[in-house]
This record gives sequence, structure tokens and C-alpha cells, in this order.
Amino acid sequence: MNNSGVVAGTVGTTAATWNMDGTQTLLPSLSGAARHSVTGLSEVGQVIGVATFANGTYRAVVWR
Repeated sequence: MNNSGVVAGTVGTTAATWNMDGTQTLLPSLSGAARHSVTGLSEVGQVIGVATFANGTYRAVVWR
């Protein structure tokens, strides 16, 4: 959770955020990715994570 009260996490295989009133926002998926995992959240709302592909490769992701 950051100082603005935003929480970031993973819902099933999708990255998401929740604001202070509990509203959930699913974050966009990378094309072809099988799973997105959140690893961090900045004070300005950037969500950092990893996209996992079916062939076993990974890519770093930043949602703004």
C-alpha cells in the first residue's frame, strides 16, 4: 500500500489495484502473457510486476 491508500496485488492471473474505497481496477495484460504478478507499488501509483508467458519466459512490467 502506498501513502495514497492504493493497494496493488494479483487477482487470479491478473494484476490489479484497489483504491481507498475498495474499487478494484484490473491492469492491462501484455499480449500473449499467461500470468501477471505484482511485485511493487510506488508512491505515485506505478505498479511494478512480472508477466509470465506459456513458454516459460518472463518480462518486467510497469503499469502507470
